Amino acid sequence: MYFGSQSGTAEKFCQVLEEEAGNLGVFENIQVVNFEDFDEKTFGKNKDELNIVCVATHYEGEPCDNTAKFYKWIKDLKKANDKTVLNDLNYTIFGLGDTAYEKFNEMGRYFDKVF
Repeated sequence: MYFGSQSGTAEKFCQVLEEEAGNLGVFENIQVVNFEDFDEKTFGKNKDELNIVCVATHYEGEPCDNTAKFYKWIKDLKKANDKTVLNDLNYTIFGLGDTAYEKFNEMGRYFDKVF
């Protein structure tokens, strides 16, 4: 489970989800990972694994500071039209943001589009 957060809300949500999933026995070996610590060599490589992405959008459609490296990586994949890296990705996205902004939930939408 990966989080991208500016204020900590997405991280807290992931921690609650991790705890609840553990209590229910839904997932085994669930880990909460800060997008700053994602590894492009392993992200999405296990097609039997569900990748939960909880990501906030900062200001007018920008990635949060801790999501910038991941955002650049998937943006480069899209630009190169490389569909092999994420083609077996099993994922779900929970997008967060402020509805007052014109590009509300832009990161969640963008990640879904690229995935």
